[in-house]
Amino acid sequence: MSDNNREYSNEEITVFWKPDLCIHSEVCFRSLPRVFNPKRRPWVKVEAAETSKIIEVVDKCPAGALSYKNKNDIDENKPSDENQTKIKISKDGPAIITGNFKIINIDGSELNISGKSALCRCGASKKMPFCDGSHREINFKG
Repeated sequence: MSDNNREYSNEEITVFWKPDLCIHSEVCFRSLPRVFNPKRRPWVKVEAAETSKIIEVVDKCPAGALSYKNKNDIDENKPSDENQTKIKISKDGPAIITGNFKIINIDGSELNISGKSALCRCGASKKMPFCDGSHREINFKG
């Protein structure tokens, strides 16, 4: 993964964006376009909506490209599954893995993952082992 990860903060929350994990599902900007607007720079404006709305949209990110840390610990009552890794197979799309895990590449290099990642199932991704949305271009079914 690259070092071009971004952070966007206000007084209550920091939103993190990991472009290498983004599968361009469009959930963020279709759900809350005043905060998430890919035609604008910076494309995330956390001051444009209530923190609770931002959290709601970030939690919907299927690939984990968006995540957050709440400075006021508003999220402390949310149940924690951090010791449990979950894998959800998306219809005609990637495998979404949530949890703390390690990916060991063919060359032996390791990636420690915490949170969500979308792993390619179609074989067409240019960001292997991560999904880049290519499954839509090749009309992957599975």
